[in-house]
Amino acid sequence: MKRKRPDRHHGAHRTRWNRNLAVTLVSGLALLLVLGLVFSVAYGSQRITTSASALHDADETLRAATVTRAQLALGVHMATVDREFGTNSGAALELSISEAETALADLAIGIDQLYRDVAAADGRLNGAATRFSDDGRRVIELLDAGDVTAARELAAGGFDAGFRTLTDLLVDLRDELSLSVESSDQMLGRIGNIARFLVAFLVPAAVIVVYRELVRRQQ
Repeated sequence: MKRKRPDRHHGAHRTRWNRNLAVTLVSGLALLLVLGLVFSVAYGSQRITTSASALHDADETLRAATVTRAQLALGVHMATVDREFGTNSGAALELSISEAETALADLAIGIDQLYRDVAAADGRLNGAATRFSDDGRRVIELLDAGDVTAARELAAGGFDAGFRTLTDLLVDLRDELSLSVESSDQMLGRIGNIARFLVAFLVPAAVIVVYRELVRRQQ
C-alpha cells in the first residue's frame, strides 16, 4: 500500500496565505496607530487652544475686576476729600466713574466668555461676579447722588469683600487652565516623540516588508 505524499502545493499556498495575513495585520495595525496619533494630536491641539483662550479670558476678567475696584476706590477718595476740604475733583471723579463702568462691562463679557469656553466653571464664579458688579454699580449710584458716606461704607465693606471672593475664584480658575495647557502640551510632546519613532523605524520597516512580499510574488 502506497503512502500518500504531502501536497506541497497546498503547503506552499498555506504559507503564502499566512504571510499575506501577517502583512495585512501589520499594515492594519500601523494604519490604526497612525490614525490614533492623528486624532490625539487634533484633540490635544483643540484642548490647548480652548484652554489658552479661556486662560486669556480669565486674565482679562481679573484685570477688569481690579480696575473696577481701583477706580471706585479712587472715586470715593476724591469725593471724600472734596466734601471734607471743599476741593473740586469733578472732572477726575467723572473719569474714574467712567473707567469703572467700562471695566464692569468688560467683566460681564469676560464672565460670559468663560462660561462658553470652560464647562467646568462652577456657579460660584457667576454668583460672585454678579454680587461684585451689583455692589460696584451701587457705589457709582451713591457717588452720583452725592451720598459719599454710604458709598465709602459700601466700598470698604461688601464691595471689597466681593472683590476678594471674585478674584480668588478667578485665580483658582486661571491656575487650573494653566495646568491644563501645560499637561496638553506635554501630551503633544510625547505623541510627537512616538510619531518620530514611527516615521524613523516602523514606517520604513513596513515598506520593506511589503516590497519583499511583492518581489516574492513576482518571482
